[in-house]
Amino acid sequence: MDHQSTARDATKFKVLVVDDDQAIRQTYCDVLEDQGYPVAAADGGHSALQILMRQTFDVLIVDLKMDGMDGMVFIEEALRIWPGLGIIIISAYIAREIPSQAAKLGVSRILAKPVDITTFIETIEAEGHARQATNANIPEGNAIDLMREHLKLLTGVSHRSLSGETLSGALHEFGDSLANMVPSDIVGILVEEAGQDPAMTLTPQIALSPAFIDALKSEMMTRFKLLSGRSADEAHLNVQIDGAALDAQGPDTFKNALSVPLLIENEVCGLLTLATVGAESYGPNETSLLYHTSNHISAVFTALRKMHGLATRDSLTGIFNRVRLEEELDRTWLTSRRYSTTMGVVVIDIDNFKTINDAYGHSVGDEILRDFAHVMTGAARTTDIIARYGGDEFVAILPHAGDANARAFAERLLANTRKYVFCPNSHCLNITISVGVATSDNPTAPSTCSGLLGQADRSLYTAKRAGRNRICIWPGKAYVPDDTPLPPPGETTVTPDVIHPSNAGAKIIVVEDEEAIRRLVTLMLERDHHDVISFPNATEAIEELKANPGSREVLLTDIGLPDKSGIELLHEVTALDNGIIKIVMTGHATVDNAIMCLREGAYDFIQKPIERSQLLALLRRAREYRDLKNENDRYQAHLEAMVRERSAKLAASLQDIQAAYEFTLDALVRMLDARELYTGKHSKRVRELAVALAQELGLSAEDQENVARGAFLHDIGKISIPDHILLKPGPLTEEEWTIMKTHPQAGYDILRSSQYFQAPAQVVY
Repeated sequence: MDHQSTARDATKFKVLVVDDDQAIRQTYCDVLEDQGYPVAAADGGHSALQILMRQTFDVLIVDLKMDGMDGMVFIEEALRIWPGLGIIIISAYIAREIPSQAAKLGVSRILAKPVDITTFIETIEAEGHARQATNANIPEGNAIDLMREHLKLLTGVSHRSLSGETLSGALHEFGDSLANMVPSDIVGILVEEAGQDPAMTLTPQIALSPAFIDALKSEMMTRFKLLSGRSADEAHLNVQIDGAALDAQGPDTFKNALSVPLLIENEVCGLLTLATVGAESYGPNETSLLYHTSNHISAVFTALRKMHGLATRDSLTGIFNRVRLEEELDRTWLTSRRYSTTMGVVVIDIDNFKTINDAYGHSVGDEILRDFAHVMTGAARTTDIIARYGGDEFVAILPHAGDANARAFAERLLANTRKYVFCPNSHCLNITISVGVATSDNPTAPSTCSGLLGQADRSLYTAKRAGRNRICIWPGKAYVPDDTPLPPPGETTVTPDVIHPSNAGAKIIVVEDEEAIRRLVTLMLERDHHDVISFPNATEAIEELKANPGSREVLLTDIGLPDKSGIELLHEVTALDNGIIKIVMTGHATVDNAIMCLREGAYDFIQKPIERSQLLALLRRAREYRDLKNENDRYQAHLEAMVRERSAKLAASLQDIQAAYEFTLDALVRMLDARELYTGKHSKRVRELAVALAQELGLSAEDQENVARGAFLHDIGKISIPDHILLKPGPLTEEEWTIMKTHPQAGYDILRSSQYFQAPAQVVY
C-alpha cells in the first residue's frame, strides 16, 4: 500500500501550524489539505493562543524562532490550555539545550527544516495516535460538576465584563470571583491599555508581608514581558492594594503562582495572576479554566472597545469627545493627587472661527477642525490626552506636567498652528489660536479637576480679550511667544474697557454742594490724570448721566445734598447704570448711613476732611473692583454663549448616541454569531416577526422599539453556554438541556445591568 492510500485511510487529526514564515506556513497547509487533514494556521504565538482558546486541535506544529513570542514559551502556554495537545517542533535552528527543554514539557518529536513530506505526515500520524492513547487513560472524574462550575464562572464573567466601565475594573471584578473558586492567597491584575499608565491591582485574601507583595509584583512584570514581548512602564505603574491588610510578620514569598494573559486582537494587554503560600500546585483543570475564561472575556472586551470608541470619539476629528475628556480629566486628577504629581490642562480656541465658517462655508470649517486635531496630536506627547471640547474649542490634558512643560506644549502648539497650511488643496489658509493654560501646582491651585479646567478656560478668555493669537497661563497675563506673529484672519478688535494703559485716568463724576470741597477733590483727581466733572446737587448729576449714558466709571458723592439725599442719588444712579462704582464722602458716618448706602450699592466710604493719598488709593481699588466685575460679567456672558452653542449641538449628539446603541445591539449579536453561525440571521427574523405582532396589537412606538431590541437579543445569554453543548451536532442529554435552559436568565442578567436595556431585558426573560 502506498503512502497516499495510507493517509486517506488513517484518522485525520486536526492540525494547527504556527510559523512566522508565510511561505513555509502555506506549504505546510497545502500539504495537509491535500492529504485531507483539517488545518488552521497562525503567524505567531499570540495569534495561535487566540486560536487555541477558541478551538480544539489534536496536533500542533511549531517553529522555535518567531517574532513576538519564543517558540518554547508558546509551547508551554499552549499546554496550559490543552494539556493533552500533541506537539511537533520543526525548526531550522535547534540548539543543544532544546531536546532537554522539550522533554520537560513532554515533547519528544523534533524535526529539522527542511523536512520531506513522508516524514512530515508520518510524524503527525504518530503524534496524533500517541495523544489519543494518552488522553484515553485520563479518568473523567467529576466532569459534570466541573463543567457546571466553569459555566457559573463564565456567566459571571460575561455579566461583569458587559457592565464594567473599564478593562481594569471588569478584570478586578473577575479576579474577586475567581478567588472564590480557585484556591489562591492573592489575586493580581496587571492592565496596560493604550494611552494610559499601566495599573496593577493586588488583592490579598490573607495577611501577607510587603516582601511578598514585592516578589509577586516582580513575578508579574517578568511574566508580562515574557508573554507580551514588551516591558510595562514601571516608572508610571499605578499599584493598588485591596483586601486583607499587610503584616510584616506574614509570609514573605509564594510557593506557586499561575499567570494567564488577556489577549485582545492578538495583543497581550493584561495579566491575571493567582498565587499561594502553600505548596499545592495548580492542576490542569484550573489552568485550562483560566485560559478559556480569558478567551471568553477577550471576545467581550473586543466588542466593548469598539463600542466605547464609538461613544467616546468625536465623529468629525477622530480625537476624544467631551464625554471621554471628562472621564480622563477625573482619572488623571485622581492619579496626580494620589502620587503627588503635577498635571496641566490646556484649553484652545480657534480665532475667528465663525468668520471663517461664514466666509468659506461649513465644509471648510470642518476640514480646519480635522486638520487642527492633527496639529494638536503632533504637538502632544504620547501620554497627553487630546479632546474636542465643543465647536472650535479643544482641550489637552497633560499628565506629569508642571508650568514649564505646559508652557512648552502651548508655545509649540501655537507655533505649529501659525505655520501650518490649512485646506491646502482649496484655499491654503493660515489660522491662529488662543490658548489658556492652568497647572495643578499654580499659586491658586484648585481642589477639584473641574476647578483646574475652569482656570484654564478663564485664561483662554483672557488671551482672547488681549487680542487673540497668544497664550495666557493662570494666573498671569496673556503673552505672545515671539515678536512676529501671523495676523489672524479677519479683524481683531480690543474694546477700550478691556485693557487699561497704566497712565490712563478714570472718568469720574463728583457731587458735592460745598464748592470748596468740590474744587479741592476735583483738583486732587485731575492732578492724577483723571477725567472729572462735578455738580453741586443730585439733579444736575442725574441729568448728565441720562444725557451721556455709560460715560462715567466712578461716582463720588456726599450724603447731605440740598435737593436730595446722597442715598436717593445712589438709588437713581444704580437704576440708570449699575456699572458705575459708587463711593460716598461724608463727615457724619453713622451705622445707619453705612447700612443704607451699602444697600444701594456703595463700594466704600471716605471720611472728610479728605486726604489725597487716601482718595487716590481708594480710587485705585475701586477701578480694580470694576475691572474684575466687568471681566466676570463678560466671562459669564461667554459661558452662557457656550452653553447655548453646546445645547444646540446636543440634539445632533443624540442621533450619534442612538447609532451607538444600535451598534451595541449588533455587536452583542455578532459575538454570539461568531460561535453559532446561524444566530445572527435567526435573531433578525425573530425581531421582524415580533415587531409585526407588536404593530398588529397596536403597541406604542416606544413599546415596539423595546420589543424589537428584546427580540433581537433574545439569545444573547447563549454566550454563557459552553461550546461543546451549544455546538453539539447530535441531541442533548438531560443535563445538557438543563444547562441550555439557563440562557434566558443569563441574557436577562447581562442586559438589566444597563439602564438603557431594562425593557429589552424583560422581553428576553
